[in-house]
Amino acid sequence: MRGTACVRIPDGECHILPTELPDTMNANTWIVFFACLVIAGTAIGVLLTRPVQDDVSFKPVSVNMTEGITLDTPFPKSPETIPIYKVTNITVFFIGSPKLMEIKTNIPSEDEALSIAEKALEQYGGLPADAVLRKTERVAMKEYNTATGVTGQEYPQWTQVIYTRQVAGLPVVGPGAEITVCLGENGELLQFDKVWRTLQYDRDIPIISAEEAFDKLKRRDLVEIPQSSLNGLIVSGIKLGYYAEDRDHDQEYYNPVWIFYGTTHPEIDRTLYPFIVDARETDDLPE
Repeated sequence: MRGTACVRIPDGECHILPTELPDTMNANTWIVFFACLVIAGTAIGVLLTRPVQDDVSFKPVSVNMTEGITLDTPFPKSPETIPIYKVTNITVFFIGSPKLMEIKTNIPSEDEALSIAEKALEQYGGLPADAVLRKTERVAMKEYNTATGVTGQEYPQWTQVIYTRQVAGLPVVGPGAEITVCLGENGELLQFDKVWRTLQYDRDIPIISAEEAFDKLKRRDLVEIPQSSLNGLIVSGIKLGYYAEDRDHDQEYYNPVWIFYGTTHPEIDRTLYPFIVDARETDDLPE
């Protein structure tokens, strides 16, 4: 398998510059950093997993509680077989600027960021045809008063645009499943992270049902092991999809996975995260 890679980091490394903050902050004020920190292509979030796409909504009604996990959605119909795809090429880009964490005065709006991001990607091969927009978001530091619980002034840092991927209409999850573009002052490209593999249909393989996959979830038999307990997890969506390894993994195939979307702390975080179970019927298949 052949591959291409490009890494360019100003000053030879990515680092964070100190930022001067207003004198108005007192002992009761915290600065909460909402940052898009990328380490070897892996985004860090709750339970070290990635947020789910917006088409799965949270439903707080409990249906079935097993092993500390609440199932709050019906099982989808499970096909007997599904295609697997052989990786024929991989393209990797990472560009990072130390200016990412600096406070800005004029970052793009979410609507403006879409066209700016697509334009910026042209010099890196453009946006892949099977890329799907997941979200745009303005990222900022915020003052938070611990005494009053009031959020104060915001300090803009960047606007990020995140694309994910679908294969044959099914979502791709994992650390190698996204393109992230971060735009700074006046739309300057500050960070670009891409791991994208070219795929070719290989063959159909048998898979386990969603019910069997849920049993594996209850046993904590996951592709990505969260560092926090799954007790209290509320599953609100189930989808069949594919898994993409990180940039350092010489992945030969995109194999099928069952994706259980849920949250363990709905009272403080209603974002749904993917909990990923290997969907292959046997484990002696190529990785």
